[in-house]
Amino acid sequence: MNTATRLLAMWFVWCFTTTSLLAVDNTGNKGADARCNHPGRSFANLTDEGAWFWFPDPKAVYYEGKHRRTYFGWVNKAANIRVGCYDHETKQITKATLREKLNPDSHSVPVLLVRPDGRLIAFYAKHYDKKATLYRVSKKPEDISSWGDEMEVDTNGGYSDFVNTVQLAKEGNKIYLFRRGDNFSVSSDAIHWAPARKLIQRWKENRGHSPYLKVASNGQDTIHLAFTNAHPRELNNSVYYACYRNGTFYKADGSRIRDVESLPLNSAEADKVYDANRSGVTAWLWDIAITGSGDPVIAYVAYPEVDDHRYRYARWNGNRWEDHEVVRAGPGITQCKTEGYYSGGITIDHANPSIMYLSKCTKGVFEIERWVTADKGATWTSESVTSGSTKDNFRPMVPHGYRSGDVGLIWMYGDYMNFNGARFGDYDTVLKMK
Repeated sequence: MNTATRLLAMWFVWCFTTTSLLAVDNTGNKGADARCNHPGRSFANLTDEGAWFWFPDPKAVYYEGKHRRTYFGWVNKAANIRVGCYDHETKQITKATLREKLNPDSHSVPVLLVRPDGRLIAFYAKHYDKKATLYRVSKKPEDISSWGDEMEVDTNGGYSDFVNTVQLAKEGNKIYLFRRGDNFSVSSDAIHWAPARKLIQRWKENRGHSPYLKVASNGQDTIHLAFTNAHPRELNNSVYYACYRNGTFYKADGSRIRDVESLPLNSAEADKVYDANRSGVTAWLWDIAITGSGDPVIAYVAYPEVDDHRYRYARWNGNRWEDHEVVRAGPGITQCKTEGYYSGGITIDHANPSIMYLSKCTKGVFEIERWVTADKGATWTSESVTSGSTKDNFRPMVPHGYRSGDVGLIWMYGDYMNFNGARFGDYDTVLKMK
């Protein structure tokens, strides 16, 4: 082949390759490689509006009974508490309103629990409220179209918001309802509730601010708790751990702390996973999960400066806590000027806690990435879920109950100026699903 022929052949190959790579992708972005450029707006909308907060959990659950469905909750600027359902077979999305005109604050997002008979319970509460946690039970299994009357769970003077809920099969499917870390309630039938109990003793130096709590459970007999002193702007926040089993609280190594009857817990009795006093750097929680062997894993963020968010991953190895920095995530959510400690966010894949999805600032926009560790958090590999976005992608969550490898990741997308849609500049966000 002479030189002219070779050059002509190379030109044809270049033209073919360029035409393929510069094809218009399904978002209408010319000049983008459709194989690796996935702006947030190109993913499916689960909602046409609305927001959620990261402390209440689970905000989304996967349940496989007669149907294969993901149920999820959100709150909108009209102050309505809403719940939705995505059917994985029909691809249809249905929505329902649990309560109108309650609160436009994203902290009020409902959390969901699926009972053994397939009926759903949705818990929700006003931000800072101390009256009662509200809830409704679906009238039919795996169906959000009709709900029973709104009921209340008394808080005994504690906070009613930031709900985390689990049920334990080996305790007769007893429901545990945790609020903030301030108090918790227990019910055997979702109708009658034992008086709320104080859970964690408040720190003297936190001037009355309550702890912040996240929980995870094996659904059988154990509840894992991670908590901080308060809000990171109030104190040098450390991260603590304890677990509940058969009426007693323990440290990760199995050491007994105290029985339920002698609550509240004191932070000095629990595991100190991260010591903010030693490092001089305050922290805040994002997620807690459990490995296949029953060991706890905690995802949290440390703040050397308010605009320097460092994602961290702590894992109990059977003998001690291994704690590693994962990545520098940049500042807080770009447009949320009043809450500099609001990170893009982290979620652990509860079916495989060696996988995390996180949101970090890339070229001025928050993008979602998938991070994987093969050595319990010491080193990580990552890949993009979203890229080239024009609006922020943040607060990701893997719905509880998903199987490993079958992840329907959900996250917020859009403009988020503050948590309250009515008073502080509003939010213009939707929930997206991968």
